[in-house]
Amino acid sequence: MRKEIYITKTHVRKTLFFKSNLFYNEVINGCFVEIKREIDWTKVPRGTKVQVRDEKEDEWLNRYFLKIVKEEYEEDYFEVALCEDNNFTGCKMEDYCSYWKYCRVHESVLIPDEWYKEVE
Repeated sequence: MRKEIYITKTHVRKTLFFKSNLFYNEVINGCFVEIKREIDWTKVPRGTKVQVRDEKEDEWLNRYFLKIVKEEYEEDYFEVALCEDNNFTGCKMEDYCSYWKYCRVHESVLIPDEWYKEVE
């Protein structure tokens, strides 16, 4: 009996999402090098689907990214909105915004290389 395995686009996206957020690999002078990188939130466009939470044990909640708020003496916070801009209703993302401690790009979003920064 032969067993066939089907890979869906969602599976591929999830796999790429989890791998791409942590590391990418490069061959330098014939040596395999693993380089850590993370999202540069200043390059993520407004309105990007994200997931947020305040504590590591909390469940991730779906929101839309507005900006990262840099605090001089405290941790950075992510400003996100519950809804997208809507020209029909006149709703603006800024009218429904909140601040969160942890943020990650939603798994349905394909992350371009320009959004990354290398971490030493």
